[in-house]
Amino acid sequence: MFEKFPSLSGFQPKFYLGGPVRFHLPLAYDLVATGRPKVIVTLGFGDGEMHFAFCQAAREGRLQCRLLAVRTLGSGEQGDDNAWRGGLDYNREFYGDLSAFFDSSPEAAVDVADASVDLLFLNDCDSYVAARPQLDHWRPKISPTGIILVHGIGTKRGQGISQLWTEIRTATSAEFSAGAGLGVTSAGPTASPVLTQLIGGTDQHSELESLYLLAAERIAAQAQAEKVSGENRMLQLRQVWLPTLLDDRIQMQETIDHLNRHIEHLGRVQEWNETQFRQQLDSLGAAALLEKEAAIRKWKDERAALKARLNDLTHELERAARERSVPQRIAREIQRIPKNLSRLWKPAALKKKMNQRHGNGSRPKSVTSRLQSSDTSGGSTNASRTK
Repeated sequence: MFEKFPSLSGFQPKFYLGGPVRFHLPLAYDLVATGRPKVIVTLGFGDGEMHFAFCQAAREGRLQCRLLAVRTLGSGEQGDDNAWRGGLDYNREFYGDLSAFFDSSPEAAVDVADASVDLLFLNDCDSYVAARPQLDHWRPKISPTGIILVHGIGTKRGQGISQLWTEIRTATSAEFSAGAGLGVTSAGPTASPVLTQLIGGTDQHSELESLYLLAAERIAAQAQAEKVSGENRMLQLRQVWLPTLLDDRIQMQETIDHLNRHIEHLGRVQEWNETQFRQQLDSLGAAALLEKEAAIRKWKDERAALKARLNDLTHELERAARERSVPQRIAREIQRIPKNLSRLWKPAALKKKMNQRHGNGSRPKSVTSRLQSSDTSGGSTNASRTK
C-alpha cells in the first residue's frame, strides 16, 4: 500500500538545505499530495524546508491550496533572521501565488476562517511556555479533521515540546523519531483518511518510518550528487577556460604596453610642437606684432560699423511696414469728401450742428427764416419798384 505515497517514487525537494527537518520532508510531501488540504499553516518558519515542501506538493499536485508561513518571534526566531529573509525572496520568486508570509500569529489569523486549517505545522519552538500560547491561539482555526504536526518532540528538556506533545496527542497519532522527532496527530476525535492510512498498525507504522528514512537518505544522496556534479562542472569550466584566460591576460598586457609606448611618443611629439611654436613667436619682430594688432583693431571697427548700419536699416523697414504711404493717405481723404458734403447739407444735421455751437443762448434765425425774410423784403422792394 505504501507505493501509493508520491514521495516514495522519486520526490526530490527543490528547496533543500539538509537541516533538522530533512528526515520528515517525504512525510510532509505525502500529507499534502494525498490529503489535499485547503489551508496549511507553518507556525514557526525555521529554515523553511518544511514549508517549501508543502508548497512544492501543492504546486506539483495542482491543488487549490492556501499556505501561510508565520514567524513567531517569541519562540526563538530573531527579527533579523537571514533564513526568513531568504525564504521571503525564494517564496516571491516561485510560490508567490500560493504562499503568504506573516510576521506574527495575530496578523496571520485575522484573515483565516475558523475550522478551515487542514494542516498545522508547529516548528521552531524551544519551550512549552512559548509553544502552548501559539497552539491555543490557532486551535479554533483548525478543522475537526485537521492534522497537527509538532517538530522537536525528541528533545529532552524540562517544560519542553515533548510535554506539549503529550498534552495534545490523540488516539490517532504517530511519532517519527528521526532527527529531533516529529509528532503527527489528529486535531479532533475524527481522523482524516490520510492520517489513518499513515498510522495503521504498529508493524505498519514501523515499516513506513523505515521507508521514510530510506527516502530521506536518497534525497540527501541525490542532493549531494547534484552538488558534486555542479562543482565538477565548475572545475571543468575552470580547466577549459584557465589557459584561455591566461592567453588573454598575456595579450592584454602586451596591448597595454604598446599603448603606453604610443602615449609616451605622443607626449614627446606634443612637447616638440610646443617648442617650435614658442620659437616662431619669438622670431616675430615688434613691427610685425604691431601691424597685426592694428589690422585686428581695424577689422573690429569695421564690423561694429556694419552692425550699426544693419540695425538702422532694420528699424527703418519695421517703421515703414507699420505706417501707410503718403499717396495712400491722400487717396483715402479724397474718397471721404462726397460723404462729408452729403452729411453737411442735411437740414436736420445742420440744425443740430448750429444748436451745438450756440448752446442755450439766443437762437439765431434759421436758414429757412432768413430765406423767408429775404423773400418778403425782396417782394416789398419789388412792389415799391412797381409803383
